[in-house]
Formats: sequence, C-alpha cells, structure tokens
Amino acid sequence: MYKLLLITDRPDIRDIYVNLDIWEEMDFRAPRIAASAAEGADILSRHYADAIAVEVSDAERDRLYDILNERYPAMPVMTAGETPAEVQRNLKELKDLLIRLNADYSNDRYDPVEKMQLRRHAFFRKLIQGEFDDEGRIRRELRLLRSRMDPDRPCVVMRLDTPRREGYISEHWQYGQDRLEVAMRNIFGAELEGLRVLVSVMPDERLYLVACPMKGCKLPDDTSVTQMVHEHTQSSIDHVREFLGMELRVGAETVLPSITRLSALKL
Repeated sequence: MYKLLLITDRPDIRDIYVNLDIWEEMDFRAPRIAASAAEGADILSRHYADAIAVEVSDAERDRLYDILNERYPAMPVMTAGETPAEVQRNLKELKDLLIRLNADYSNDRYDPVEKMQLRRHAFFRKLIQGEFDDEGRIRRELRLLRSRMDPDRPCVVMRLDTPRREGYISEHWQYGQDRLEVAMRNIFGAELEGLRVLVSVMPDERLYLVACPMKGCKLPDDTSVTQMVHEHTQSSIDHVREFLGMELRVGAETVLPSITRLSALKL
C-alpha cells in the first residue's frame, strides 16, 4: 500500500479526502493530513510517505517547496484535486508513476533522485512523440515529476540531424538507444543561466534538444537566450564528434510558447 500525505488549508478538500472510500481499491492507505507546510514537514520527519498531495495558497506552496527541495527532492507532488473524480484521476496518475519508480532496475543501482530523472526523461520522450495531448495532464505530470521547467514560458526546440537518416547512428553506436541517450544527455544536458537544456533520442533515432526556462529564474533577452542555446549546442556537437565519432548538425529549430506544446511538435 502506498502512503500519501495531504497538505491543504482548504476544509472542502480535506473533507473530500476524509470521505473517500476508495483508498484500498487504489492501493493507497488513507492519507495523513496537514494544514500547512510546517505541519507537513513535521509529519514527514516522523512518518514515511511515498508522495504528497497539495492544495495551499501560493505563499504556503513556496514554503513547502523550499522544504521539499532541500530534504525530499525526489518525492512526487500530486495536485490534490477539487472533486472526488479529480482526486481519483490524480491518484491513478500518481500510482502509475510510483509503479515505475519502484520497478525492477535489474542490476543497475539508482538512488531516488536518479530514478526520478529517468522518469522525467521518459516523459519528455513521450511528450515529443505526441503521446500526451492534454495540457492539464502535461502540467500535472510535470508537477508529479518535480520538473523545474516552467510551463508558462517559451522554450527553444531543435532537431539534431545526422549525415543520413537511415542506419547512421546504428553504424556508429552499438550500445542501444538507452545508453546513447545517456551519452547525449551527459554532453548536451546543462543549466545555462536559468535555462535547462535536455536532449531526447527517439526510437527511430531522431534527436531533439529542448531548452526551457526554469521556474523562478530570470533570463537575458530573447536574442541572448537564442544565441546562448546556439553556442551551447554547437559546442556539444563538437564534443559528440570528438568523443563519440558522430557528426550532428541542427536540422531545424523553433520557439514554442510553452513546453506543453511539445505534444504538437512538427519539426
């Protein structure tokens, strides 16, 4: 049974959670409940929780995330929901994530932060492939996954091309897609003055780079951001050539109004 902590200062949401009778059916224990970030932190210091459901004021949410980022950086945070139907929907999405976070990783050893990073990368691959087309769901997933990317600001997206589409990567890389993506993440992945850069490798060997502002970070003007991304991308392409023996180039690029629009990417 998964253990959930509800943190809310709203009596109506507290009542919904108290009156729900589907906890065992959803593989959860009835949640512990706190009314503030401080009370929630106290409960977490004394009792284990797999995840947190949250609905509080903006100021209280900021206090809560300060605590979580310092002490529990990999704990999923669920949108509490305002109706019984929303709560059940959100619980199902949370359960799907918890199953994956607790999956058998074979002989590989990952700590909770690394497992959450793996799930974030898997989510962005699916997002680019168009598997998520509901903005509300995308925002809930970003929150569950503790993504620092800001879904309300524009992001730069690039398609990275090889000299030829068919067979080029498989000829130059024999260790599988997962390890290729790890290698590319190690080279391209960065935080640039408040901008988070990630790279995703698609099953058909297409490569995409996404650069998105992080929450609460102030960026230079748009021209400087674009130049910064281009310089980082070219430097990373040079490293791929030097260390992996593969040629890449920027095949196409665009600026999206939000990372939630990655689901409709045509690039």
